[in-house]
Amino acid sequence: MTDFKGFISGLFKVLIAALVIAFIGIHSYNFFDFTFSDELQYFAWLGFGLTSVSVIGYMIIFKWGDGSEVQRGIAFIMMIVALIGEMFTAGFGMQLESMNNAGIVLSKQEYQVMVYFVQGLGFLHGIALILYFSFDDITALFSGQRVPTKNKAANKKQPANKPARVLASDTQKQSLKK
Repeated sequence: MTDFKGFISGLFKVLIAALVIAFIGIHSYNFFDFTFSDELQYFAWLGFGLTSVSVIGYMIIFKWGDGSEVQRGIAFIMMIVALIGEMFTAGFGMQLESMNNAGIVLSKQEYQVMVYFVQGLGFLHGIALILYFSFDDITALFSGQRVPTKNKAANKKQPANKPARVLASDTQKQSLKK
């Protein structure tokens, strides 16, 4: 009986996830669709990638990625950031749809808030990508450590510049000739 209950539980997990992703994702996409003209519709899909696709992508990176603890932490934080972005853009999409149906026009300031939010979301994604791929290099830069690179010549241990120390007993006998 527990196998059947586990199966039903798993089925509802998938069903609920699909419904939430579809409902919120469609409203998020509608916001980006409303934002861009017909000639620029590819931006609607790219915006959708900043939210819906990123939530799922960062969750997969967090759960199954073989990155460092820092990279997993970045994936976790960005999963939350992308979800917040998803909620806001879906909310913007619902707001735009309902206001449009009611014949209400948004003010310039209301549009600016939406644009600033999407700019901030893009900025956080950019910072996350920089940290995800370069965190070790950045920390090494500020701590004075060397990080191995793909350049073999740069990875060779450089000889230390020590002053030469020669003892008189190590030299041949010198004489002054007249």
